[in-house]
Amino acid sequence: MQHILIKKTEEESRKKELNTLKEKILSLSVCPTCKQRVSEEYKKVFIEETKRKLEDIEKKIYEIETEEKRLKEEIKKFEYEIEETRKKAQDQEIKKEKARSIEEQRKIKEKLLKTLKNFVERQNFLMEKLKSNEEDLSKLKDVEIKYENIKEELVFLREKEKNIAIEKAKIEKAIDSIYKTIKELEEKIEKKEKILQKIQEYKKLNEWISEHLISLISKIEKSVMATVNLEFNKIFNKWFSMLVDNLNSKINEEFTPIIEQGGYEIEIENLSGGERTAVALAYRLALNQIINSLMSNLTTKGLLILDEPTEGFSSEQLDKMGQVLEQLNVEQLLLVSHESKIENFVEHVIKFKKENNVSSVFY
Repeated sequence: MQHILIKKTEEESRKKELNTLKEKILSLSVCPTCKQRVSEEYKKVFIEETKRKLEDIEKKIYEIETEEKRLKEEIKKFEYEIEETRKKAQDQEIKKEKARSIEEQRKIKEKLLKTLKNFVERQNFLMEKLKSNEEDLSKLKDVEIKYENIKEELVFLREKEKNIAIEKAKIEKAIDSIYKTIKELEEKIEKKEKILQKIQEYKKLNEWISEHLISLISKIEKSVMATVNLEFNKIFNKWFSMLVDNLNSKINEEFTPIIEQGGYEIEIENLSGGERTAVALAYRLALNQIINSLMSNLTTKGLLILDEPTEGFSSEQLDKMGQVLEQLNVEQLLLVSHESKIENFVEHVIKFKKENNVSSVFY
């Protein structure tokens, strides 16, 4: 979240700077550097360019605000899921209470089984008694009445035993179902607890990233870019000062070349053709050295290709170009140029000619 806010602040700062510069240009009537009148055409072009840049910045700010809104919604979603998990944990406590009720029912079942056992023992006793009575039946006529009574009692007990067996089967089935439900609930509770633990871990990680890591990365980036900017500025000034004598140069925090004369900044568009080429060449050479120093595994460090690096150079600048090439210290340099004077600074020359839209090599 913090890096989103940093980007948003940077874009809003750029927007403010562009608006300030726009107002400044619109209020100019004479250029403070060259003392020439600032035409309305130039202002119109500058305003169009500034308007385009402001539109790009507005688009970036909108994208940043959209991303910020999305992150806030995700955080809100995480907080909602945590609350839901807490509620489900309370539901699990209710289910555990139900499980305790089931345990009480199990005890009742055991009591019923004990009663059934007593009935069976009573039945066995009556069966023994019936057997004894049958043996004495031949001796005692009145035993027949007692036999009928006992027989009726036995039928009653058997019917009661049957009902108890049916009730027992129902209770056992209910207990099995309850145990199965308890097991499923315990598994669900375990899964929810793991999910809650992960959510808490992610929340702690998010807090650590927001409070510490983003800030640390930002400081490291600023430190590294400041070091690179300092070295880039040093190298750029070296090459530019070799090619141009009457101008000062530097690189700002955004790695944009700034050209000054007599303490005043000069727009790149207001430089002569040779001076603009010198700026581009110095920037290219500085960039090449910085990239080679930062990327240790680069396989093309020893190769440098320059296409028309002296366009618009004066004769004096062409002579200085020879000194620049001597100090480049590269394994292989390929130069494309229309300047015949460049031939004095290189080891091998390959010439091309074009006839009927066909290019060919000639010696």
